[in-house]
Amino acid sequence: MQRFVYWKVEERESAWKICKIDKVPNIAMFSTSMSFETEPNYKDENKDILNLAVVRYGDLTLDFDSKDAEESRIDTVNALNKLVLLGLDSESLRIYYSGQKGFHIVVPAEAWCGKWASRPSLDLQRSMP
Repeated sequence: MQRFVYWKVEERESAWKICKIDKVPNIAMFSTSMSFETEPNYKDENKDILNLAVVRYGDLTLDFDSKDAEESRIDTVNALNKLVLLGLDSESLRIYYSGQKGFHIVVPAEAWCGKWASRPSLDLQRSMP
């Protein structure tokens, strides 16, 4: 089975590109931790997705940054509460302080798109571009 990832070079204004996971060029400085079963198919420049049922693999990482660390903390807590309301087990979520003024929430693949994924999390996954 082929998988696709997004990648980009280090320049600030560079665009994200998509390719097969085994074809990411050596110049890539960043790539997504999540891969896709099929290449997302965009309808137009507004990024309206045609194939909403794209299957994703890998952990889902959410990044919360702000100039104010307290604002980032509040946003992170609110997101955690919403994830739990969607049916994700709070014990499976990993939370990290980014070292600056932000936080990361990592939803493990098993909870997000694996065999332990809840119905609401699968519905949310299908609605993501």
